[in-house]
Amino acid sequence: MSINHRAIQLIRKSIKKLDLNLNSYVILTEVGSNNYIYTPIIPLLAGAKKVYAWTRDSSYGTADKIINECKEIAIFLGLENKLEFSVNK
Repeated sequence: MSINHRAIQLIRKSIKKLDLNLNSYVILTEVGSNNYIYTPIIPLLAGAKKVYAWTRDSSYGTADKIINECKEIAIFLGLENKLEFSVNK
């Protein structure tokens, strides 16, 4: 997967427009395939202290593939230390 710079730019623009500030929050969310890969990235970019994201294997992709793609984005943004994953079996 290559980093979708446009998606990240749109997320940042929306966070700014909404004045979304999640500083000091700990977030629990899911992470999925396609655009749902950004579900944990959004709160990270909005300043969340920690994000826990769960996923599972589905017909849309394996949990391992989804986690690896999301980690790649988080690493690119320098936010990987604030993100933890859980796999629902």
